[in-house]
Amino acid sequence: MARSSSILIAGYDDVFLAEARACVERSKRGQHEDDANLHAGAAASSIVAACAAIEAYVSESVAYHEYKGALSAEDAERIRDERRTWAMTNKLVKSFATKGLDSTDPDLYRQLEATARLRDTIAHRSAAFQSTDAWPAWLANLHEIIPHERTAGLDWTSRVLRYDTAAWAVDVAEQVLARARAVVPEKLSPIEVTLTLPTEHGGPHGEW
Repeated sequence: MARSSSILIAGYDDVFLAEARACVERSKRGQHEDDANLHAGAAASSIVAACAAIEAYVSESVAYHEYKGALSAEDAERIRDERRTWAMTNKLVKSFATKGLDSTDPDLYRQLEATARLRDTIAHRSAAFQSTDAWPAWLANLHEIIPHERTAGLDWTSRVLRYDTAAWAVDVAEQVLARARAVVPEKLSPIEVTLTLPTEHGGPHGEW
């Protein structure tokens, strides 16, 4: 009987963040070339990928540090049970520091919430007839934080599926990951990596 091994795949935070950055550049090109589909579509992809990068980081960090004993099973489960991106990130940080992002950088924490809510609204959009200049309820208290087109008479998607909004979302993700990585220990060290996927495409790493 073949021996079965368990592996932890790590590194998708970097993969998704790189894709988010690439989509920002595509959205910028769409704006420059007056290609509305490219401009909006790449912006949406960038926002989704930026949030995916943060969620991948949290998920991989929890799995790794629980395995290593740096996180208790109870703390790991508490983080996993949190479905709100901003709150799960905060819980991870607070597991390794006395204060979370909500205390040390409340402005960034609020921007993270706005970014995640924007991603959710885009990814789970429920089409409906509504007046122009209206915002979805999920964004109603946060839309002023989000860079958006302020011309009157536009629907909300036309306001946010733009290059500048995408660039902002990626910047928020980069700042959040930098703050978290400054507190949370590294997920993998070179000695502990025994399985490495091909790196010519910047692929993730796995640990036996």
